[in-house]
Amino acid sequence: MSKVPAKDSLPDLPACRYGRECYRANPLHFKQFSHPEGYMPGMKRSHPVDDDDKPSGSQKRANIATAPQLPANGANGRRDIAGFHLTKVLGLPAEHNSNALSLSDILREIRPTSSIHFNFMIDLEWLLRQYPSSSSPHEMTLVVGESSGTDYAHVNRDAQALPSSSKFSVKVARARLFLQYGSHHTKMSLLKSTDGLHVLISTANLIERDWGEKTQGVFICSARPNDSTNGAAKKSVDNFGDDLVQYLNAYSNSKEWTLIKEWCDAVSAHDFSSVKARLIASVPGYHRANDRDKWGHMRLRTTLRSVDRDQRCHLVGQFSSIGSLGAKPETWVCGQFLRSLVGGQPTTNCRPLLIYPTVNDVRNSLEGYIAGASLPYQSKTADRQPWLRSLLHRWRSDSHGRSRAMPHIKSYALITADDKVRWMLLTSANLSKAAWGELQKSDTQLMIRSYELGVLLEDDQHAGMDTKVLPYDWPLTKYDGDDRPWVTDVKYSAPDVLGMTWPPH
Repeated sequence: MSKVPAKDSLPDLPACRYGRECYRANPLHFKQFSHPEGYMPGMKRSHPVDDDDKPSGSQKRANIATAPQLPANGANGRRDIAGFHLTKVLGLPAEHNSNALSLSDILREIRPTSSIHFNFMIDLEWLLRQYPSSSSPHEMTLVVGESSGTDYAHVNRDAQALPSSSKFSVKVARARLFLQYGSHHTKMSLLKSTDGLHVLISTANLIERDWGEKTQGVFICSARPNDSTNGAAKKSVDNFGDDLVQYLNAYSNSKEWTLIKEWCDAVSAHDFSSVKARLIASVPGYHRANDRDKWGHMRLRTTLRSVDRDQRCHLVGQFSSIGSLGAKPETWVCGQFLRSLVGGQPTTNCRPLLIYPTVNDVRNSLEGYIAGASLPYQSKTADRQPWLRSLLHRWRSDSHGRSRAMPHIKSYALITADDKVRWMLLTSANLSKAAWGELQKSDTQLMIRSYELGVLLEDDQHAGMDTKVLPYDWPLTKYDGDDRPWVTDVKYSAPDVLGMTWPPH
C-alpha cells in the first residue's frame, strides 16, 4: 500500500470540516479530504498531548465473579450483559469476540428511551447509527469539554445540523475546564429504559475506530427505581450510587447544568446498592481539606486503605499515553502515585510494572502505524524521563486474541504472589499528573487538570479474581534491549504491516 498523498498533490479535495481537530486515522479519509498544512494524525491539538490520549485470545472472557447483575431478563428475552467486558475488534476470529460487546450490542440489549453521554471525542453521526431502529423519539444529551477533543462548538454544530425528521433530539452541555492543558476525558453513558437506569463506564471515545479496531474495556451495571413503599429513600448503603451522584455534582458549574442535573436526580431515584464496585473519579481544580481525598489518586488511596497487601504482590499499570512524570521515578510514579496504589501503605522494595506498546508492537499491529495516533506519547516528554523504560513491558494479549489490537484501554491492578487479581481498576486515566493529580503545598493540596472516571472491581470473598480478567497476558513481557516505547511525533521509515511509513503524509 502506498503512502497517503500529500495535501499539495490533491488540490481539488474538499477540506475536512474538523481541520486540525480531525480525529480520523483511516488512510482512506486522507485520500478523500484535505487537511491544514503540517497536520498529521495524533499531532498536537489546542494543548499539549503528553497527558491525554488524542486519537490523531483463544480463551473466552469470563465476567468478574462479583460483577453486579442486571435485573432478571428472562421475561423480556434480553441477555445479561452486566459486568466487565472487552469490546469487539473487527476481523478477529469469532472465539476472541465471543463475550465481547460492541456499542450497538449494548444499546440493542438495553433499548434506551433516553440517554446522556460523557466523552472526550464524539462522532455524532456514528453514535446515532449505533442505536436500534425505532420510530420512538429519543432525547439525548452529550457532555464534552469546552475545548480540546471534539469540543462543545463542534458537537453543538453537529447536533444543530440534524434534520427535523430525526427521531433524536440532541442537546449539548459543556464541562468547564479551569486549568491549562486539562481535558474532559471521562467516558461514561447513562441510559434510561423501561427496565431502569443503566450505567456504562468505558475507555473508548464515541468514534468508530475506538469501538472497532482497538482493545477497549466497558463496565455495565443497572438499577431499578427506589421502592415506592419506602418513599424516595435509598437503601442504607449505596456506595456506587453515592459515588456517581458526587461525580455528577462536579458539573454543577456547567452553563448547561440543568441538562445534567436531570440525570443526577435520576441516579438518586434509583437503587444501586447491589453494585459492589466503587467509582474513582478526577475533576479539575485545586482540592484541599476534605475535598483532597475525594478525587484522583488520593481517592484511590482512601478506597484501598483497607486492602491487605502482601510484600510479594505486583502492582501493574497499563495505559495508552504517558505524561511528564519528573526527572526521577520518586518524583511522582514511585512516590505519591505508587503510595496511592498500595492504599497509603509503605512502598519499600515496591516497584510498579508498566505496560505500554513498543514501536514494533505498533508497526505490526492490525492498523499498522496509524494505531500510534491514539498513543500520543511525545518525544520531548520521553527524552526527559529515560528512567521510565526500566519499568516498561510490552503489550501482549494472546489469551484474548488482541496482541495486535493496540490498547486504548487503561487498567491498574494488584496481582498477588499466587497469581490472583486482588483488585482491578478500569479507567479513562492514563499515566499522568493531569489525570491523577499531583500533591502540592506539603501534601495539603491535590491539583488535577482533567475529568476522568474509572470503576474499581474487587472480589467480594477476598480470594482474588483469576488473571483471565486482565486485558493483557500474565506474566508480563519486559522490554528487551532493542525495544523502544512508541512516541507519535517522530518518523519511522521501516514499512508497517500495511506497507506504510510514519507519518502518513
